Amino acid sequence: MTASSADRSLLTRDPDTVVATWAFLRRWFTWLLRWAWGFTVSDQHHVPDGPAIVVANHLSNLDPILLGYALPRPSAVMGKQEVFNLPVVGWILNRIGSFPVTRGAQDEGAMATAKAVIQAGWPLVLFPEGTRNRSARWGANRIRSGAARIALETKAPIVPAALIGPQAIFPPGARLPRRTPVEVRFGPPLLAETYLSPADWPVEAQLAHITAQIVEAVGALLPDDLKAPPAEPTEGSAESAQ
Repeated sequence: MTASSADRSLLTRDPDTVVATWAFLRRWFTWLLRWAWGFTVSDQHHVPDGPAIVVANHLSNLDPILLGYALPRPSAVMGKQEVFNLPVVGWILNRIGSFPVTRGAQDEGAMATAKAVIQAGWPLVLFPEGTRNRSARWGANRIRSGAARIALETKAPIVPAALIGPQAIFPPGARLPRRTPVEVRFGPPLLAETYLSPADWPVEAQLAHITAQIVEAVGALLPDDLKAPPAEPTEGSAESAQ
C-alpha cells in the first residue's frame, strides 16, 4: 500500500482535525436531530473501542451523517462518489474523515484507504447494498462483498447496524425535509473467530460465508416491514416437493 493510495480519509492524515470537527458538529446536530426527527440510538455499547467494520442498511442520502453521528467516536464512511458531490453533505463527510468510492469499478484506492482506517484503529462504515434501497427492504437488493473482503483481510470485528426511518425524511416529491422518528440500532459484533471460514476454502466461498452472516446480523435488527419476504420455493426444490 503506497501513501498516495490510502490517503483519501482525513482520519488517517489528520485525526486531530477530524476529532475536533466531529465533536463540534455533534454538539450542534444534537438539538436538530432530536427536535426534527426524534433521533434515538440503541445499544451503542456494542461498538468496540478499537477498529471495527460497521455495516448497515441504506435508505437515504443522509444515512452516512446519521450513522456517523450515532457512533461513539469519529468514523470513516466509505460511500458512493455521488453523495460526496452533494453541497454541504459532501463537505461534512470529508471533514469528518469519510471518503468516496467509485462504483462499478475495482477502486483499489478506496480499498487501500479502508484498510488504512482499520489499521489506524478507527471504525469504518460501509453500506453493503452499494446504493440507497428504493424498496427500503433489506435483502431486496444484492449485497456486495466489499465489507466481507475487508473483514477477510483485516480480521476486524464486524458491527451490524440498522437505520430505521430516514427514508421518510425526504419522501418522493418532497422539497423540504419532514419531521419523522429516526432510530439507529447496533447489534453484537461478529468476531473473526466466528465469521471466518476455514482458510482452505476458495476465496469466493469465504466471502459468501462472511456476507451471509452480515445479511443475517443486520436483518435481525430490523422490523419486519424493512425486510424482504423470504424467497418463494422454486418448482422442483426440496421445499416445494414437501
